[in-house]
Amino acid sequence: MIELKQVDAGYGGQAVVQGVTASFPPGCITVILGKNGCGKSTLLRTAARQQPPLGGQILLDGRDIFTIAPKEFARLAAVLPQSREAPAIPAQSLVLHGRFPYLGFPRRPSPQDKQIVERAMRAAGAWEYRDKYLTQLSGGERQKVYLAMVLAQDTGVIFMDEPGTYLDISHQFEILSLMRRLRSAGKTVVTVLHDLGQALSVADRVLLLDKGAAVFWGDPQSLFQSGKLDEIFGIRSHKITVDGGTEYVFRPKDATP
Repeated sequence: MIELKQVDAGYGGQAVVQGVTASFPPGCITVILGKNGCGKSTLLRTAARQQPPLGGQILLDGRDIFTIAPKEFARLAAVLPQSREAPAIPAQSLVLHGRFPYLGFPRRPSPQDKQIVERAMRAAGAWEYRDKYLTQLSGGERQKVYLAMVLAQDTGVIFMDEPGTYLDISHQFEILSLMRRLRSAGKTVVTVLHDLGQALSVADRVLLLDKGAAVFWGDPQSLFQSGKLDEIFGIRSHKITVDGGTEYVFRPKDATP
């Protein structure tokens, strides 16, 4: 369980997000939503210990995350950032980095580590790129490799900052399916998404940010009924039933029905 208690997050002493209190439980997908520039990624990086909070406290199973040794924390939580470099190494070598928190000197992976890496690459749809250098891959292909590295880390908590970046729509749906499998495995999944329809379809809980504050924390249905999405994003939304399931439709506020 990740808990945020009155967390302020930002840069250079300037808070972008203030006073956020929320919890991210196991077996649950939490989506952080908000307009561009509202602090979604900043809050996610802070919760994932990528940067210190400007105020408040972040707990992992009751422990302040900044009191946990780095190697231990890397066995507890993994992070898929929004942007990253593409080192000139084979894809499989990069994914092996996900096993480093479990290796002693001289970081020699065991057969079990290699099996975990293969499973992770297959799950992320990256196995076919295993022998290719990252510099030879497209943005979408690299995204799958980095996702595989996160899966190979085999942590209970997974943070993802817009995991569908660079991916076409079919692969974005694969990512949503993967999130659901992680949830079924009891993982804590915290992600930033920008597609409202995808967010509401996959989330168990939504943390909605606006103007530096958390303005909603709850389930997608309650968020939809609250009208806050329409208010904050300046849209008109409604639900439709497709093949027995619910889908959300979003249109510009001034669009003709």
